[in-house]
Amino acid sequence: MRYPTVVLRPEMLTSWLSLFNYTRSQLADELGISKGRMSQLLNSTGEPSAHLVAKLMVLTGLPFERLFKVISGNGSAKKTNHPKKISKEPLLK
Repeated sequence: MRYPTVVLRPEMLTSWLSLFNYTRSQLADELGISKGRMSQLLNSTGEPSAHLVAKLMVLTGLPFERLFKVISGNGSAKKTNHPKKISKEPLLK
């Protein structure tokens, strides 16, 4: 099964950095992440946590759709034991 993943739109963040005269290092410090992690995000090689997504949206004032894109998974997701069919019974009785 393939799961989608969220990646940063590097061109949007790079434009934002330029517009507001931020360096990558300053942004990494503001977000509480390492410079290496910032590099991963800008190279679209790392998936941001939900917390980091929220921090970026608040800091930049940009909506999710402008900052991130959702892409197909690479097919390497672990197999789960979830049933193939969804039961119609309510979860809570």
